[in-house]
Amino acid sequence: MVPFIDVHLPAIGPLQIHLFGVLVAIGILVGSHYTHRRAAELGLLRDDTQSMIGTILVAASSWRTYSTSWLTSSRRGPSRSGRY
Repeated sequence: MVPFIDVHLPAIGPLQIHLFGVLVAIGILVGSHYTHRRAAELGLLRDDTQSMIGTILVAASSWRTYSTSWLTSSRRGPSRSGRY
């Protein structure tokens, strides 16, 4: 369980800023920085690395919505051996 700390950050107009969201954003930025740095060491293109990071973020943010649908839709029934 994630501990909850109630910290009131200033609002920007009608937009309320939450500490958890700020920490998630910082984690994404730091992780992206280290991923780009390591990819450069391995000789990977920056565009490919950015595409990978974006894909992972989209998949992670919508995992609950799509996790059951792609798992169940990938089953086509038993194979010749009788196994799925």
